Amino acid sequence: MTRSLWRKSFDAIGSEAFLTIFTRVIILFAGLATSILTARLLGPDGRGLYFYALTVAALVTQFGSLGFASSNTYFVAREPAYLGALAANSAWLSMLVFLVAGLIVLMITGPDGAPSLLMLLAVLLGTSSLFFMLFSNLLVGMQRLVAFNLLQIGSNLAVIPALLLAAWLNGSPKALMAASFMASLVFCAIAAFVLLKRQNFNPRPRPDIFRLSVSYSFRAFLITLIGYGVARGNVFILQAASDNAEIGYYSIAVQICDALAILPISISLVIFPRLIKQQDERYGETLRMAKLVAVLGFAGCLVAALLAEPFVRLAFGPDFTPSLPVVYAMLPGSLFLGTATIVSQYMAACGMPWRTFVPWIASSATLVGAAWYLVPIHQAAGAAGALSLSYAVLLVSMVLAAISQNRKERSFKGKEPHPVQAGESS
Repeated sequence: MTRSLWRKSFDAIGSEAFLTIFTRVIILFAGLATSILTARLLGPDGRGLYFYALTVAALVTQFGSLGFASSNTYFVAREPAYLGALAANSAWLSMLVFLVAGLIVLMITGPDGAPSLLMLLAVLLGTSSLFFMLFSNLLVGMQRLVAFNLLQIGSNLAVIPALLLAAWLNGSPKALMAASFMASLVFCAIAAFVLLKRQNFNPRPRPDIFRLSVSYSFRAFLITLIGYGVARGNVFILQAASDNAEIGYYSIAVQICDALAILPISISLVIFPRLIKQQDERYGETLRMAKLVAVLGFAGCLVAALLAEPFVRLAFGPDFTPSLPVVYAMLPGSLFLGTATIVSQYMAACGMPWRTFVPWIASSATLVGAAWYLVPIHQAAGAAGALSLSYAVLLVSMVLAAISQNRKERSFKGKEPHPVQAGESS
């Protein structure tokens, strides 16, 4: 019986999940290759300026999305007829973000700040990345995961020859940023073509669909902000209580755990649109997937713990061996977060009710209290331990929230579900 359940779980994620995992690994190595390439081309100063501009671009993408990337997946999965309207609104949102972010950059940059042209190129890259993310998430909602993954691989690999060409022509941070933007722009056009071909697309904005999406997107945006605060918040406490070396040790552990996160993130991406459609079976499906991710995550953490020491010595050198206790303290948190990520997809598929915030708030409070106590005593290892403890609270709270939500759904089981309509609250 147990064997058949595991087989059913593996069959449920299917080849699309393995393709998504493969895609994440490719993105990981592409990011490493571009980091090495830009570091060698620009040197420390130029690399620092280029990295600063990339950070600005990432902020434009992250905060400019306002949670609409998640709502795009949710609403197109519930009602595929909204595809054209959601795509049009995504394009208009990207344009609005460009105007606002560009105006902010023009106001705050000047002779004493970062070069305005470089920052404007960063805004362009951030906006094109936002457009690409919004359209890609529509592909996820349509369960066109092969197209989604191929676009992800292509967009990340295309940056490498673009950077090489820019280095040959000029080699400045501005030239490399312009090359990154052009590569991103090409794949924005490809994503739009793949998504909208054979569609009767009307570019006119749809305020009714926007109003339908805004409640869900706002909640997704808030949870993203809280989650980012939990993931990186104790760095500021660590910085105040120790030196830069401890932050360096902490960063090594973060990189290792980010690699372990590829599995749960990939599986959650695959199952999310399915859970939206499977109203009667999504709770049981979520439990099966959560158990599968927990077992695989435990195995991954065990392997990481065994290989951490030789890996750190080989990749980063003997000077970074003090990061090993930090890695060991953070690995349990990686397991807890990966499992909680799967459970959170159930809450998101249910429309992300306000009880979804309770686990994240509890996790944040735990992180602050634990880090404030542990970091002055154990420094980076204490910060990692505080993070693991906060993710343990997140997992337990998220499971309790999912149980409560399932009970609520079962109490309304007799009511027929109906497609969401424009202007209807989710």
